[in-house]
Amino acid sequence: MNKMALMRSPSRTQLRLILIIMLGLAFITLVISNIGRRLFKETPAVLFSSSELSRFKETLAKWPNKPKAVIYFLVQGNPNSWAKFGKSLKLLDANFNGVYRYPVVVFHETGVTFQQMNDLRRETSSDVYFQLVVFNVPQFLTETPPNRTACSKHGVGYRHMCRFHAGTVYDQPVFNDLEFYWRLDDDSQILRPINYDVFSFMKIKNLWYGYILITHEPQQCVTGLWELTEDYLHSSKIQTPQSFYKWKKRNMFYNNFEISRVDIWKNDNYVRYFDHVDKSGGIYYHRWGDAVIKGLGVAMFVPTEKTHCFDDIKYKHGFWDVSMRSLPSCNINIPHRRTRH
Repeated sequence: MNKMALMRSPSRTQLRLILIIMLGLAFITLVISNIGRRLFKETPAVLFSSSELSRFKETLAKWPNKPKAVIYFLVQGNPNSWAKFGKSLKLLDANFNGVYRYPVVVFHETGVTFQQMNDLRRETSSDVYFQLVVFNVPQFLTETPPNRTACSKHGVGYRHMCRFHAGTVYDQPVFNDLEFYWRLDDDSQILRPINYDVFSFMKIKNLWYGYILITHEPQQCVTGLWELTEDYLHSSKIQTPQSFYKWKKRNMFYNNFEISRVDIWKNDNYVRYFDHVDKSGGIYYHRWGDAVIKGLGVAMFVPTEKTHCFDDIKYKHGFWDVSMRSLPSCNINIPHRRTRH
C-alpha cells in the first residue's frame, strides 16, 4: 500500500503549488532581467541628466511671475565648440540673463564631460540644466544616408542636428510646461545689453515667433521640399495657409536666433507636417535644414502679424554681424541672399 501511495499521481493541490512556484520563478527572472537592462542603460550620464530634469521641474514648480521660458543651446564637447559656447554664455549673462534670470538648458551628446559641466557652472551666473540627447538615424529610412550631400560637406551628424531643431527637440521633457523658448547656437553672440525682457515682450504683444533676419538656402539644399510641402497642403486639406504663397521658395529665418512660443511646434498642424517631412527622408538624403523647414511651418501656421523681427538686438553668428547694413531685411516677404554657414 505504501508503494502504491508513493506511485500515486500528485493531487490537485500539489499541482497548483507547483504551478504557483513555476510562475513565481518566471516572474522573478523577468524582474531581475528588466532591472539588469535598466541598470545597463542608466549610465552616469543618463542618471545625471535625469537628476537635472528633476531639478528643472522643481524650478518650474516655484516659478516667479513672468513667462515660463528657457534659453536653449545644443552643444558638442570638443574643445573648440565648448570654448565658443563658454564665450556665448558669458555674453548672454552680461547682456541679458544677468538681469532677467531665465534658465539655460544645454542639450548635449555623451562627449561632454562632468568636468566641463562643473567648470561652466563656475563661470556663469545663469542657472544651467544639462540634458543628454542621443542621435540615431531613424529606422524608417529605407536607404542609408550618404556621407555627403549635394547641399554641403556636412556629415550625418549635422543632419541629426537639423532634425533635432526642426522637430524632435519639442519631444524633450523640459518643453512640457513652457510657454516660450529662445534658441541660440554655441557660437551665438549677444553684443549689446538688451534692456527689456524679450519673453515678457512677446507675451504682452501676443507675438508667436521672433527672429533676427531672413535669408535663403541654396537650391541644392531644398531639393523637393517645396513640392512635398505643396502636396501636403493639398492632401491634408489645410484651407488657410497663413502666408505660404507669399513666402519665397528658398526663404528661411536665420534661426540660430529664435524666440518662439512652444505651442506652435507642439500643435497638431505642425507635428503632422514635420512628421510628413521627416518620413520622406529629405533631412538625411538632401540635408533639408531646420531653418527652411520651420520657415515653411511659420508661413503655414503663424499669422504674419504674430511675427516680430528683433532688429534692435546686436547679434553676431559666424561671419554675420546682424548690425551690418548690408545684411538682409527683416521684411517677411522680401527675397534675400544666401546665408553662409
